[in-house]
Amino acid sequence: MSRVNTMIDAARLRLSVAAMTGSAGCQSPLQTFLPAANRTQLDLLHYASFLMSVRQAGGDATNRTATGPLVGTSMFFTENGFGLAAGRLWEPYTWDLGPPLIPVPSGLNVTAFRVTAPAAPGVYVRYFGNAVAVVCPGPAAALKPTLLDRGPYADPLTGETGISSVQMHGHSGRVLLRR
Repeated sequence: MSRVNTMIDAARLRLSVAAMTGSAGCQSPLQTFLPAANRTQLDLLHYASFLMSVRQAGGDATNRTATGPLVGTSMFFTENGFGLAAGRLWEPYTWDLGPPLIPVPSGLNVTAFRVTAPAAPGVYVRYFGNAVAVVCPGPAAALKPTLLDRGPYADPLTGETGISSVQMHGHSGRVLLRR
């Protein structure tokens, strides 16, 4: 939470920062050779957490050049953790999420996105024009599914459609597109 709050602060101040995972663009044995399911879980957790901090794009050309929070992660993948690694752009990074619906969180803190339902402690939800990012960063899973507004949503990674709630496990994240 403190790292995401630091990125929120940087976005508010229009500073450029980069959130790094693994070796941040270089081939990383910590990520490249993970089995596909583990790599996807890790990448979704990091990407959804990162999305809690991005700012609203806009303003004049000068403001748009200050890119704010960026994400850096290993672009190298293998087939289920074996064989030669290949570099590629992870598909969710190309999705059109639209602008964040809350450009700057109240109190300038990630807790503005925390779900208040007692069954979902530790779950954070941020809505975008075309998507939603959901994160459960701690070790405890939510007791019940988290209801999502503005849906239904689809998960292009799994092919699941008609999503109106998600059951979040500990150390997990999801990025879903509005359909």
